[in-house]
Amino acid sequence: MNPQDIQMNKSTSDSESKRKKVGCYLLVAAFFIWAHSFTEANYSDDAWFSTMLDQYNILGFLNWRFHTWSSRVILEGILVVLAHSDFIVWRILDTLVCLLLVWAISQILDMQDWHAPLWITLSLCLLPVGILYPAGWIATSTNYLWPLTAGMVSLVPLVRSLRGDTARTMRRGGYLLALLIAANQEQIAAVLFGVYLCHLIGWYVVKRREMAQEMNAIEYEKKPQVYPFLPELVILLASLAFIVLCPGNTSRNIQEMSSWFPEYPNYSMGERLLMGMLDTVAYFGAGRAKQIILIVFVGILILVLHYKYFRWSKVRDVEPFKALMRWGFSAIFGEAVLLALVLLGFPVRHMIEEGRLYHPSFYYDLMANRYLPQHDQCLYQNWQIALELGLYGLAFLAILGLLWAVADSTKEAVCMIVLTVLAMGSKAMLGFSPTVYASGYRTAFVGSVILLVLGLHLLQKLPKKLRLGIYAVYLLLVILMLGFVEPGVTF
Repeated sequence: MNPQDIQMNKSTSDSESKRKKVGCYLLVAAFFIWAHSFTEANYSDDAWFSTMLDQYNILGFLNWRFHTWSSRVILEGILVVLAHSDFIVWRILDTLVCLLLVWAISQILDMQDWHAPLWITLSLCLLPVGILYPAGWIATSTNYLWPLTAGMVSLVPLVRSLRGDTARTMRRGGYLLALLIAANQEQIAAVLFGVYLCHLIGWYVVKRREMAQEMNAIEYEKKPQVYPFLPELVILLASLAFIVLCPGNTSRNIQEMSSWFPEYPNYSMGERLLMGMLDTVAYFGAGRAKQIILIVFVGILILVLHYKYFRWSKVRDVEPFKALMRWGFSAIFGEAVLLALVLLGFPVRHMIEEGRLYHPSFYYDLMANRYLPQHDQCLYQNWQIALELGLYGLAFLAILGLLWAVADSTKEAVCMIVLTVLAMGSKAMLGFSPTVYASGYRTAFVGSVILLVLGLHLLQKLPKKLRLGIYAVYLLLVILMLGFVEPGVTF
């Protein structure tokens, strides 16, 4: 076959793949349109926001909110307009945002197969989206889903640069706009700042190493090195400063302490950190349906570990003792982590509910996520809580160790570990807010999506047939989850 025929066949194949991908996105769009047909309009906070433009113009409303309640001036500007409009407008825009999130994940994970949008959408269906329902669909989507999606989009140039594709990272005006929107939400701004800060540290270490190697060369010309993602870092620092200095956030904390947590000022920084950790465990470890996110993630992690190190084709070529040690390590270190999460999450929760581990009132204060601890119940005196936190801490360290073991490079290992820490930290940081329990489980939405994306990344290390089997399990889990939700709560 001559080169022209080869080029023509490649062009035809690429064109067919593009058509299939477009069709796949249309199918995903149809699914999201169907899903949004179950959402309820004018509910909870949505109803309150829908009346605001009858009293204020949009600039007057944002100025009032900035001085009395919130620094989310960009997000609430979008929110108040959507809440005042016909609900169909939000449904259309939210469907487009969901499609954008699927695209952003495919770009970050470099999933180029035409059917990738289907598997990404199926993975996102594992999210218990009912946690976004209590405050109203418009309010929670514009405050969590939309900035999260914008944050994922803003990370595309960074991920491309990590792969060595520097040519496509130069023109990124639209990505900076997405970052500006994402950084208006406190949790997401903190997570993105952690990502870029870690990248800056890694970039600095690499540049120092390169400069040291150049200094040993015959000719060396010192050139100033400028961090390539400095604009992103400046936007995030400015946004975090804006959040901290916003008078509305200060006023809001005072009002929420009075309403939700009068004893909050009496807790030390250590106790607030402990509350954030307990709230994180309550969601990821003992949250019943919510726990599926962490179990799926760890299950995939162990499967990849088996496939990478413990396949029979590899084990049979080594000494029996070494083979036994490998399988023993996998069984004890890997499966034990997954088993511990299940045992801690379900039987222990059942024992808690019966009052056999915690004082019943303390359990309802903590785990129901709506009732708050009393100050006379000293957090550090409950040894059962300390024991459970210690066990979860060991399981978390084991997960980080497994991530290091399955990574193909140091860069990949560091990236996965940083993202896992940020996923948990994005929930634990709520301990430094008086709404640590009043905000509900929606504050874990960011961390849940990060874990699902990491799970998708790990799945790419498995052969295609095995991946299809995992996606079939995903579909079964989604069907089972739909059987345990209330009508109108989930898509």
